[in-house]
Amino acid sequence: AGYPCPAYTNPSDHFLSVLKEEGARDKLVAQHEALAAKDLETGDGNLTALPEALAVEGRSRSMLEQEEAAQESRPDAPFVRQVALLSQRMARMWVRNPVMLMSELAQYGFLAVFMGLMYLRLNHSTTTGLSDRLASLWFGLAILSFTPSYTAVTIWDKDRLLLRRESQQGMYSIPAWFLARTLTVTPMQIAQTTLFCCISYWMIGYIGRPGSFFVYVLVYNLFQLVSETIGMLCAMLTKNSTYAILVLTFVLLILLSFSGFLVSSIPVYFKWVGKMSYLTYAYTALVQNETQYLTLYTPEGAPVAASTLVPSQIQNGLSIAVNCVILACIYLGSRLLALLGLVVMSRFRFL
Repeated sequence: AGYPCPAYTNPSDHFLSVLKEEGARDKLVAQHEALAAKDLETGDGNLTALPEALAVEGRSRSMLEQEEAAQESRPDAPFVRQVALLSQRMARMWVRNPVMLMSELAQYGFLAVFMGLMYLRLNHSTTTGLSDRLASLWFGLAILSFTPSYTAVTIWDKDRLLLRRESQQGMYSIPAWFLARTLTVTPMQIAQTTLFCCISYWMIGYIGRPGSFFVYVLVYNLFQLVSETIGMLCAMLTKNSTYAILVLTFVLLILLSFSGFLVSSIPVYFKWVGKMSYLTYAYTALVQNETQYLTLYTPEGAPVAASTLVPSQIQNGLSIAVNCVILACIYLGSRLLALLGLVVMSRFRFL
């Protein structure tokens, strides 16, 4: 109507300020009546209202062009400032909604207690000691593959709408939002996974070495961060959370199937899946960490090094440190891939 809303201005406040201007109200009413006359009149009456209607249409197109230009404009604030403000806003959202934070912690705590009760105080016999340890470590990975990834999918539905509106209005850039989200969410994810590890490790009764415990915490944290990123990737590439959960379930089931625990011999045509799976590196590191200093005993009481009893399909020939480095690289690569996907989707209006 000839009164475009300036950038970074509340539309409601701008509308009220326009109505307060002298003559603005009469002008808006006249323009509205011209549009109504164009629709209602027939015959020669259309010719009378046509010039005014064309003028209104021209102004409307001008407003749309201005809005599109504003959407394509870049934010004025420096990148560091954008990240700082977005991180502050995201942190306040968690503080203002303590129920969500406590529910996440309670979820990880409950799953840790459940897992601990399933494998409570493992024995040191060669009959069941090793098999139960291998099963419990794999079960922990299964928990930390589905839980954070599903959470990322459900949260993305709300984040997508806000990110699309604010980024297209030039309030901040996509990389700034992504970095702020990473800086805000990662510490909470580490705290949740560490809580899970502290409960499950000592309830199950893994080897009582401080070094082994810290490696256990490190591997599970890296694994959880990768799982969350994969969930975010699946959510980004689909229209809504329903499709994202279907795709995510399919991907995780394939990766879990070829981690070396479910099958004794992986077919040749599926070996590439195990090489690409981050579960393979996490599971191998956890098994090596638990068995390298563990001694089991036969029914006759003879000691046996647990590392000599580990099935060959679980061992990938890499050390714990190398497996952890590969996990870290997979995490960084998946985060960069997610950022690139967001930028491309925003550029082509697919966000």
